[in-house]
Amino acid sequence: MIFQRTLAVVVLLLSALAAGCNGRSYQVASPVLGPVPPRDVAKTIAKLNENTGLKNKVRAQDNEIAMVAHQEIVPLQMTDVVAEVNGEPILAHEIFDRYGDKLKQAEEQLKVEEFRKIQLELVEKELPTLIERTLMVDAMKQTMKPEQLEQVDAQLDKFFEAEVQRMMQQSNSKSPTELESQLQRQGMSLVTLRKQFGDNQIAGQYLRSRLGKDPSASREEMLALYEEEKATTYTEKSEIKWQQIELSYEERGGIEQAETAARKLLNEIRAGKITFDEAAHDRSDSAIASRGGHRDWTQPESLADEDLRAALTALDVNEISDLIPQKSSFTIVMLTGRRKARVIPFNEVQTELHEKIVKQKKDAVMKEVIEELKADAVIRTILDEEA
Repeated sequence: MIFQRTLAVVVLLLSALAAGCNGRSYQVASPVLGPVPPRDVAKTIAKLNENTGLKNKVRAQDNEIAMVAHQEIVPLQMTDVVAEVNGEPILAHEIFDRYGDKLKQAEEQLKVEEFRKIQLELVEKELPTLIERTLMVDAMKQTMKPEQLEQVDAQLDKFFEAEVQRMMQQSNSKSPTELESQLQRQGMSLVTLRKQFGDNQIAGQYLRSRLGKDPSASREEMLALYEEEKATTYTEKSEIKWQQIELSYEERGGIEQAETAARKLLNEIRAGKITFDEAAHDRSDSAIASRGGHRDWTQPESLADEDLRAALTALDVNEISDLIPQKSSFTIVMLTGRRKARVIPFNEVQTELHEKIVKQKKDAVMKEVIEELKADAVIRTILDEEA
């Protein structure tokens, strides 16, 4: 019976991988480790994971993983163990690689103690997610026999090879070797991307197996959430948009000259000798004249200039203002759109409300799952050592 349940989990995992996984993803960068994979990426990566896996590069003591501790302040190295989850190490590279260039610059510019402090802050920020992923991968693997793990690993190789092809197309690489070179320049490699890919898929499937059937949301639940958030999320404030023409005091030789030119242009627009759009493109000194002086939707109360706000508030759509004196120019505006304040009806946001409630329920279950796994886990981190 236990074997049948375990086999069912394996089948579920393999079928989920074949369909594409959309579970929780853990964004982890990867270091430059191992040789450049040749064209047969899947087999080579599997072999590299076996022969030159990250565990071989972990600082160890008496053949056991030891948390890195320093008598003096030195920067953390990529192969330093920053956490250990049920004996499984999490290495510094899994956190630092995504910040590669920025960390290099920081190391060059900062004192050693300042740079290490930044590293530890990144560890504190990113480590919880990595610990969660490691716990779920470990829990999933414990339900499987070695031969079942091999089946899953082979399937992951297959799907990662397809991912490699996608990355090659996206990066215009002609071969996996060329792709590997590009990845290495960014501080990554196919070997560790494969590990990240596999762990993310397995962790995601573990969560789905624990969640069971997707939760739903009743109409009563959606209405309750709608009433709770109506005043904030589902109330739209009034907004306006407009075109503007500016005649600069400096460009026109002074305030009086700018006013004369602005008045003349306004009369031409009103007489139909030139359209507002043409004037906004060709006769305006505005920094946005190249796009016709168009301003996007804006809440009137957010405008700092009182004269401009008053003029726009008073206009009807397509109506043109008089001259508006501003700090550095005379401005003419034409209102091009107005949205009145309104409460969005419930039927327009039902789908959004449903998704919110479903997510809340999933998050609650995930929190319980993680807390359950942590309760039975042995977790050590470099942050404990530092403390």
